[in-house]
Amino acid sequence: MITIANNMSEACQYLEEKKARNKANHLARISIDGMCKNFNDQDYKHVKIKMKSSYGAKASAHSRTKLWNHYHLTTKELIEKY
Repeated sequence: MITIANNMSEACQYLEEKKARNKANHLARISIDGMCKNFNDQDYKHVKIKMKSSYGAKASAHSRTKLWNHYHLTTKELIEKY
């Protein structure tokens, strides 16, 4: 439901009513299920799992190349030196 407020007082009143509705819905859910409820497949679909990002690849590429570029040594020179 989209409402357009004509002035700030109407907007503030709408937000207060929305908070009251959300609180009532939350209290109703808690009274039925309690604070802990079953974790079903529908709830599992809404869980966001953080996957591996490309930051590790960027960091490893930096440590293999750019970090050591100030030495300007070739691979052969590196093998001989170390």
